[in-house]
Amino acid sequence: MATATSMDYVQKIFVAYLGRGASTEALEYWGNLIDADETTGKDALFFNIWSSAEAVALYKDMDSAAIITLIFQNAFERDPAAEGITYWEGEIEDGSVNVVSLAAAIVDAADTAGAATYGYKISAADYYRTEMDDAGKDFVPDQSKQAIDSVDSPNSLEASKDITDAIASNTGLTLALTAGDDTAALQMTAADDTITGKLGAGATYDITGATDTIADSYTLDSDTLTLSSDAPLTGTQGTIVMGTVTKVETVNVNFDAQLGTTLSLNMDKVDAVADLNVDVNPLVTVAGISNVPGATVVSITNNKSDVSATDVTNLTVGMNDTHNTNDAVTVSADADATTVAVTGIDDAGVTITLANDTAVALTVGGGDGTNDFCDHLCE
Repeated sequence: MATATSMDYVQKIFVAYLGRGASTEALEYWGNLIDADETTGKDALFFNIWSSAEAVALYKDMDSAAIITLIFQNAFERDPAAEGITYWEGEIEDGSVNVVSLAAAIVDAADTAGAATYGYKISAADYYRTEMDDAGKDFVPDQSKQAIDSVDSPNSLEASKDITDAIASNTGLTLALTAGDDTAALQMTAADDTITGKLGAGATYDITGATDTIADSYTLDSDTLTLSSDAPLTGTQGTIVMGTVTKVETVNVNFDAQLGTTLSLNMDKVDAVADLNVDVNPLVTVAGISNVPGATVVSITNNKSDVSATDVTNLTVGMNDTHNTNDAVTVSADADATTVAVTGIDDAGVTITLANDTAVALTVGGGDGTNDFCDHLCE
């Protein structure tokens, strides 16, 4: 097994260059090479990290000043001073150091404050690695990056450990919304959080979108918000203006039963992270008679998310995708769909998937992106 000294060195280089820690396997592999031959092992470590796809993506098209700045941010949580950039650019120009070994040179020359910050980041990286090992979970580079991001003090290190603990144990928040103010209880975690709310009579979700704010700070978990009705919706009960929903990966809206009402969702305050699943129970009970076909017409406005519709016969999706720089957004409907309209397409990043594409009346509208779609469809 590699020595603690060599493994610690490898961890420092990973943090400085990639902004994340290394897995136990990587630490042992590179540590063993360094223990066998320090110069050869370190040179191999530097070259392999610098030439990795991850590093290439991070440092693509950067000049020396930008590379120096990113290494400082990764290691010390700050930008270098102007004179620092000048110094390290001079070291590169005169051949004293090259970009392949630059991170090692910078961290080796850290001042007291920089070394302290760097130490907190190394501790956060090691804590994430060992907790994942102990929990029998896979090491995820992006989670390691999240664990050390913004760590620069004892307090931020402890906050990082709390995030790692949540990921390792996956003890996310499970909360059923109440009719009252749930703000204090809605403390989202880095693990998978599950929030449920009721629509219709005795609703616990504010369908006006005025008070319900469900906001997460983490992007590497899998949160779910599920809103359901368990009795026929009447009047305006099916007209839902969603409240603020941030970094919640899945939003389910289940119209379990509906009667004589318009079913609509305004997604303006729901960010593009979410996948929206809409499910309508097509049968209702009226005057004691079961299995009466109900309304299965759903209109979605200001949409930025993937949409999947189940048992919806008439689906309209109004896109608000000006945010979308050709990131893929998919609108899909199952075989019950008879009419589907997708409007407001402003770029080429919307794909429509129909389970019964030969029997659906499809309408597509919008700007330039619509033309791109139609060109492709007609090929």
